[in-house]
Amino acid sequence: MAYLAMILFVVVLLIVAARSPLKRRRPIPTISNPVLGVLNLIGPSAETDVKADLEQLTQYFSEVRQAYDAPPSCDVLLLYCNINSAGVVIGSTQRLGEIIRDAGAAVAVVATNNDLGDYVAAGLPGTANFIMTIDRRGPLLASMLAQLFAQMKSGVSMGIAWVNLAPQYPGAVHSDGPKLFGVFGYGQIAFR
Repeated sequence: MAYLAMILFVVVLLIVAARSPLKRRRPIPTISNPVLGVLNLIGPSAETDVKADLEQLTQYFSEVRQAYDAPPSCDVLLLYCNINSAGVVIGSTQRLGEIIRDAGAAVAVVATNNDLGDYVAAGLPGTANFIMTIDRRGPLLASMLAQLFAQMKSGVSMGIAWVNLAPQYPGAVHSDGPKLFGVFGYGQIAFR
């Protein structure tokens, strides 16, 4: 009887294991022919950074849409703006989350230096993968974003690509790149 119970137990375990969600891997959601949107709310003083960033990034996108007032419709939004300590996006009547929502962006990058506390005051958008720049460190921001988008274009999900470029373990030092924080509200995503 104990032998029969053990066989039944093993059969049940095999059935459960076969139906386990760990066995079924869902494909990573991909964006075909991603569109890059650029919203420069700072104006002429940010144009040098915009131009330098686009020189490295446009190759990963099927189209680039630039705007200076309202967010362009896009998959990835590069936002050049200043955020004050009250969380207000200077030069816009919209809050940060509204700008990202109106662009329809799955990925949003504030590509200018702002304090982490100012981002928190602005309210973190929960529906997009959001990268907050604390220190661009010159051309290192565009370089890291280019590496990130290159990996995503090759089918690597954004979260994995992020960890590949900036390992996330206690004590990890990233002195060779920009100072960034990422929040992945959209989840895993890749490009095609």
